[in-house]
Amino acid sequence: MERKIFFAAGVLLVVFNLWHGPMRGIWNGSVLDSLTVGEWVAPLANQTDPAIPTLKKSYDGQYFYAMAFDPLLVSREYLQYLDLPRYRYRRMLYPLLGYVASFGQPKIFPYALFFINMFVWVLLAYVGYRIAVFEHLPRIWIVLGVFFQTGMTFTVFRTLSEPLALLLGLWGCYQWRRERPLSAILFFGLSGLARETALLVPLSVFVYESFKPGGSVKRMMAFFILSVLPAGFWALYVGFRIENAGNLYSDAFGPPFVAFYTESMRFLSQAPTYREIMRTLSVNAVVLGMTLVGFVYVFRRPSFWGGLAFGQAVLCAFAKLTVWEHHAGSVRIAVFLMTFSIIWYFKMAMEGETHIKQGGEREY
Repeated sequence: MERKIFFAAGVLLVVFNLWHGPMRGIWNGSVLDSLTVGEWVAPLANQTDPAIPTLKKSYDGQYFYAMAFDPLLVSREYLQYLDLPRYRYRRMLYPLLGYVASFGQPKIFPYALFFINMFVWVLLAYVGYRIAVFEHLPRIWIVLGVFFQTGMTFTVFRTLSEPLALLLGLWGCYQWRRERPLSAILFFGLSGLARETALLVPLSVFVYESFKPGGSVKRMMAFFILSVLPAGFWALYVGFRIENAGNLYSDAFGPPFVAFYTESMRFLSQAPTYREIMRTLSVNAVVLGMTLVGFVYVFRRPSFWGGLAFGQAVLCAFAKLTVWEHHAGSVRIAVFLMTFSIIWYFKMAMEGETHIKQGGEREY
C-alpha cells in the first residue's frame, strides 16, 4: 500500500508541475521578453545596446547580465550595477559561461545567457533519463518531473542560475551513484560556483554516506572538502575584492516552518487576485508537504535520494525573507527539493524499504 502511495505522490508532483509551470515563466507571452534587463542595470545596458528592452521591475537575472561584463571580478567598475555585490558575485559560473559563449561581446550577453539556460534545460532531461535508467525508475515520469517542473519554467526564462546549478549537482549525484567520485567532486564543485546553496548537495551526500552502515567519515570528509573547495576559494577572493555591505544570510533564515505561515498571510493581506492566490499558495502547500515528508521518511526509510531531499527540506523549513510571499521566490528555492523528492518517491515506490543493487550490495 505504501508503495502505491509514493507512486501516486510522485505522479501528483509531476502533474502539479505540468499545471503550474505554464502559469509563469515568460512575461508578456513572448520568448523574446526573456532578452530584457531590469532597472538596476538599465543604464549599463542602454550604453551597450540602446535597443535592448527594459523591465520596470527588478529581477535577479539582470545581475548575471551585469556580471557577464566582468565575471572574474578583475575590476570594480560594474559593482555599481549590483544590489548586493559580494552576495551576487558568489554565483560567477553562469555569467562566466555567458561571457565565453558570446566571445566577450556585450551586445550578445542577453542572448548567450538565455540560450545557455535553454541548452541546460535540455541536458536536465537527459540526466534525468540517465538516472531513471540507472536506478530502474519509470523513465517517462522522471524525465517529465525533472524537465517540466515549474521552477525550471520560471528560472530558465528569467536567466537565473538555478538550472545550471541543478544540472551540475544532479550530474554529480549520477556520477557518485556510478561510483565515480572524482567526476562527482568536479561537478559538485562547479555547481557550488553556480549557486552556493547547491553545496547542500555534497553536504547531504557526505552525511548519508558517512553514517550509513559501513560508511567512512574520514573518506567522506575528504570528498566533501574537495567538493566545496572551489566555491570556498572563490568566496575568499570575492571577500577580498569587495567590501562587505551587509550579510543577507543573517536575515534569510528563521524558526522552522514559521515563514510558511507568516509570509503566506502577508501575501493574502495584499488582496491578490484568485490566479495569484492559486499560483502562490499552491506552491507553498506543495513545498510544505514535501518538506514534512522529508523530515519524517528520511528516518523511516533512509536512502541516498531521501538524504538529498532531506537536506533541501531543511533549507526550505528555515527559509524566510519573502521567499513564500510570492511564487517567484518559492519555485526557485524548491527546485532542488522538487527534483530530489520526485526521484525519491518513485524510488520508494519501485523498490520498497531495501533493495539489492547490482553486485549484491544492499542499500538501506
